[in-house]
Order: sequence, then C-alpha cells, then structure tokens
Amino acid sequence: VVADRDLPAGHVITEADIWARRPGSGEIAGYEFDKVVGKRLTRAVTRNEQLKWDDLSG
Repeated sequence: VVADRDLPAGHVITEADIWARRPGSGEIAGYEFDKVVGKRLTRAVTRNEQLKWDDLSG
C-alpha cells in the first residue's frame, strides 16, 4: 500500500489517499487496504512511498 499523494503527519487516511501497488513488495499488502483507511499518520509521507505499520496509529 502506497500514498497516492504527499500526506502530512497527523492526517487520517481515506481511500482516496492510498492505493495498492502491484506487485506488492511492501510491508502492508494490498489485501490489508481496508485496515489502513481511518488510521492516522505518525509522520509525513510522500507520493508513491510505501506505508509501514509504524507509520500508522489508531
């Protein structure tokens, strides 16, 4: 799962903010997409950056 655009720390993730890149090579698999929506970012991320569970809270 990667950021679809630059996102600031503290931002609450929506479906429009992320996408599942294929082939998935990151820590968060595409099938876990729904688990990311609604989480708050603990740090800023840039467009196309792979998200990690440590980047999310809540």
